[in-house]
Amino acid sequence: MVLGTIVLVAAVKITLVLSACPHDDASLLSWFDPDAWPNAQVPGEGDSVVIKSKIVLSESPAELTSITIEPSGQLVIAPGTINITTGNIHIKGRLDIGSDVCRYKGKLNIKLKGKRSAVESNTEFGQKYIGVDEGGTLEMHGEDKLSWTKLSKSVEKTTPLFQFKYGVEPFNIPTGTPGIVICVWNPDSRGMKSCRFYRLTGRQTKTSLQAVKDLFASLAEGDMMMFAVQQYIFPRNAMVPLYDEIEKLGWGSSGGQSQIRNIQKRDPYVFFAQKGNTLLTQEKLVSADKKMEATIVVTSTGSTFTVTSSVDPKIIRNSFVNFRVAPTADLSRIIDVIDPVSSWTEGDEILLLSTDYDWKQTEVAEIAACPECTPFQVKINADLKYTHFGEMIESVDMRGEVALVTRSIRIAGIMEDGCPQENGNCDVYDRDTHGGHLKVVEHFTNLHIQGVLFENMGQQTDLGRYPIHFHMCYDVDGDEYPDKPWIRNNTIYKSNARCLTIHGTNGLEVTDNVCWDALGHGFFLEDGGEQRNKLTRNLAGGQRSVKNRRLIPSDSEPASYWITNPMNYLDGNVAAGSSAMGFWILYPEQPTGESGNPKDNYVFMEPKRAFRTPFYQFTNNVAHSNQKSGLFLDKTIKPDLTLSRLSSHEPKEDPTFKKSKDSFTTIFKFTSYKNSEFGIWTNGGPFHVERSSFEVGKTISECVILGETVNFGEPTDLEKDGAIKNSYRSQPPNWEHPRQGVAMYQGPVLIQDSYFNYFAHSEDLGYHSGAISFKQSNRYPLSPMNTVNRVVFGFVDGPSTGNRVYDGTVAEHFNRNGNKVAMFHDLDGSVTTVRDSYVMRNGAYFMTEGCSGRDNWNAIVCPTKHGKVQVNLKKGKRVDFFLVRDDESGVIADVSELEMGPIPKSFIARLEGDYSYTLHWEGEVPSEFLINIKGADRGDSVRIGACIGKNADFELVMTGSVDAKWSEKGTDESWIEASDLGDLDNDTVGNKYYYDASTGVVYVKFIEFFERQEGDMRSCAGECPRLRVLVKGKRADNGDCRAYQTINGANTQAMPSFSSDLLKTSSSLPEGWGAGATRIYGQNANAAVAGGLSEWSGYSKCHEVPHNDNVGYKTRQRGCTKPSPENGGAFCTGYMTEVVSCTLG
Repeated sequence: MVLGTIVLVAAVKITLVLSACPHDDASLLSWFDPDAWPNAQVPGEGDSVVIKSKIVLSESPAELTSITIEPSGQLVIAPGTINITTGNIHIKGRLDIGSDVCRYKGKLNIKLKGKRSAVESNTEFGQKYIGVDEGGTLEMHGEDKLSWTKLSKSVEKTTPLFQFKYGVEPFNIPTGTPGIVICVWNPDSRGMKSCRFYRLTGRQTKTSLQAVKDLFASLAEGDMMMFAVQQYIFPRNAMVPLYDEIEKLGWGSSGGQSQIRNIQKRDPYVFFAQKGNTLLTQEKLVSADKKMEATIVVTSTGSTFTVTSSVDPKIIRNSFVNFRVAPTADLSRIIDVIDPVSSWTEGDEILLLSTDYDWKQTEVAEIAACPECTPFQVKINADLKYTHFGEMIESVDMRGEVALVTRSIRIAGIMEDGCPQENGNCDVYDRDTHGGHLKVVEHFTNLHIQGVLFENMGQQTDLGRYPIHFHMCYDVDGDEYPDKPWIRNNTIYKSNARCLTIHGTNGLEVTDNVCWDALGHGFFLEDGGEQRNKLTRNLAGGQRSVKNRRLIPSDSEPASYWITNPMNYLDGNVAAGSSAMGFWILYPEQPTGESGNPKDNYVFMEPKRAFRTPFYQFTNNVAHSNQKSGLFLDKTIKPDLTLSRLSSHEPKEDPTFKKSKDSFTTIFKFTSYKNSEFGIWTNGGPFHVERSSFEVGKTISECVILGETVNFGEPTDLEKDGAIKNSYRSQPPNWEHPRQGVAMYQGPVLIQDSYFNYFAHSEDLGYHSGAISFKQSNRYPLSPMNTVNRVVFGFVDGPSTGNRVYDGTVAEHFNRNGNKVAMFHDLDGSVTTVRDSYVMRNGAYFMTEGCSGRDNWNAIVCPTKHGKVQVNLKKGKRVDFFLVRDDESGVIADVSELEMGPIPKSFIARLEGDYSYTLHWEGEVPSEFLINIKGADRGDSVRIGACIGKNADFELVMTGSVDAKWSEKGTDESWIEASDLGDLDNDTVGNKYYYDASTGVVYVKFIEFFERQEGDMRSCAGECPRLRVLVKGKRADNGDCRAYQTINGANTQAMPSFSSDLLKTSSSLPEGWGAGATRIYGQNANAAVAGGLSEWSGYSKCHEVPHNDNVGYKTRQRGCTKPSPENGGAFCTGYMTEVVSCTLG
């Protein structure tokens, strides 16, 4: 937005103006017509072609150095089978490949060639590119095919006739030992005759070679041999007899035919042959000094054989061999999907995405002819190693995605063998990572791309080189672009750097694209100033971690969707597995990079405004199979692109005003399952998570949260204490940790109107489960306002049937301060059957009158009001301390872990009844400390004492009182000294203290005066009562005053059992809860809901304009949120942001 008197930034959905087939234009000149060229010569091999007129290409041209389309030029590619190989295509005029109403028929393959630095570089576009420059138009419209769909039934994995497995009888092949493995298959019995390891190192070499020779001699006619190198064999003269035997079996004689004679140490090699049939012989040798794999697949006699040798020279124990025999008939099967897929044709390649914890279980299949298939079926040929789940379970849609790879237009980088040294990163990569890239810059004229496969694109060698990259294009939804640009229905496959980057660009539509297998982040908003971009129904996965020589630091923990600005729209997208996060939403304080220093006084985002802006739209999205979190809302981007530890997201009604009323970000109808760490992780906020579905927030409502369901995944072998345990279902890497439905963290968290099921402890593996729980390894205090209300459970409470609550502890190192004082408020008793009860950790300190314990929860239930006592030390002080219940000196709050600086210790305190608490120190009494009371409502009170030593000189300062007369004043001016503890306990004003000089303890009664309004989740209704204690002069060396105190009496309660039967509270899922079906845009879609505009916010303050002393600007916003568009409904027509001039001062 360029500043002026008034600028309206539109969010209008425009219908594309239809056009005819571009290749039918009679004025076009043929590429192969000499008269079309200034020198009357058709471009030849190696030429740099410059196009200044209208040209049509209908056949494959010679291999070229470059193609430049000048502003007066146009290149149209006609339908056909055409291959174009060139170093780059620079578009200043037009490149047309089909149109929206005349989709490209045929097979177009554009290949971008060149080693890094070996081709001429362009300052803006670099090397190996398609560049859309100022004034340029790019129209690519591949054949109209469905981009992706979901299974409607599960697809079972192939049951093999034989599957090699280390250490299994009767073969017992060892791991971690170099040599060869040979398996012999009998095609008549369809069984393995033998499978044996031969060590070819040291003294065993001679004996092993003789045994191998004997094995070759023993083969019967028709026997099939599978041979693979395990780790390595030494290439030396002693191996010549082995080479001879391989050639005689595979080629009938020994004459140097086999590649194995060229083997070097740590080269993977595989071989397959049948005795008496040399036509079946196959072998593969891969020469590399980094991790590589050799695989061959052979089909014969009704069986398909797969032989693999994988060698990792850096971590040799990661090397392995594999042999698999599957019935060929079982490799062809019909799969059922939820959308019509008649556009998918024989020979097309598709992906069946993982539905398990491991995203690498995604498999490739080829479509076969299927005249008997319905429009919702397709036949595939594939030896599937994994089951792909295709069911919905209680409103959680776990139906696996199926995505199309093959397109009629393919843009691909030509990759070199191995890693060229020119790349400068061969110490990290064993392959070429310098692919092609497509870049669009400011003031392009037009761009629409659909139906295109981008393969081997992106450059890990250079920043800013991505498969599709909009670079500093500013507002592409403004008047400069009446025919709004979009990227629709494409596949980005095997990328070396990201999939699609939106950089300094606002208002781009990105719809129905597939992004699979990329280094670093997938869909990427670069600088944090990008706004009004619409990402709809995209499918991303396979984002690989980059550990060294990263483009940016966060590529070490990649996200399928890296979203750095809240003023964007995400609807119906799927994050189907990455090395870290599915969706990662985080912001910089102000835009970084080029967006932080834009041209012409353009303002992408005022400082800190992103922190205070609710996310525009996050609806109907899905995350599964991610190695960390499905949705991660945490951390802040620093100017150097490293990340801070904490989120700064605090949404306001007016984002331009820090003290504006709080707002919230809504996560609506989000589905998450099979993510290894967290389904959703939120920090900052508030966040409202509504009608979402999880397997294994701040406010969570109408959600469905499930533990371990019938989506079993793959059986897993687990190692513990040197022993192997077998699990009938898949397990995440941290499998010993509890399965937690909602793990409360700092909060406040409100869980209401939500359904839980499948949270039973695992008896065989020993891990625990709980529907409602607390974050593990938590050092921070939890909010005393964490609340549960109107929840239902689909199971009977008990260890073997399911646990409504579990405290989350698995080992002592997880038992940190935050865990020790975790609790929540059961507002309506839907968890415990006791209204207004509190659930907290099991322990004598917490056990007061009326409380009872429940063993399978490892927790107690108390029917009385509880809050938190929080203690802060002056920054940098190292003093440990503890809180004691005054009725029993032996009952100490077990918060013994030393914490420093701004991280306070927090203790649970009962705010009803005759209970009081005293603070003691281990060592010297500190000179200054703060005591806060949190979670109290009007009328709640508690007496707190603090050991400050006998005859101490001290000052007390209390804040948070309703009485301003003495608030924030010192002891001498405002306090009244009570005559004794009884006098203090009778105080109703809150301005008394009692100092017992004989014990060295000073006591204060904390009283909450503010009335809490309904729905107020803050720790205190007003300012939390806070006492600052300053100890002057010489301080006591011993801060433990218990020896001098007189205890009122031992009121420690025995531990009664909370034995009430807690039956299932719902036999079926409440209607309308959970996200439900997540692919809702096909033939059977739910009714579309059009978006509606919210009310305008108030205007911001008047902001300065650089180099203008008098005139500034102010803004106001509204969103497409009343309601948000659903089920493919229309986006709002109107303006989202208004900018007007104002006078400074």
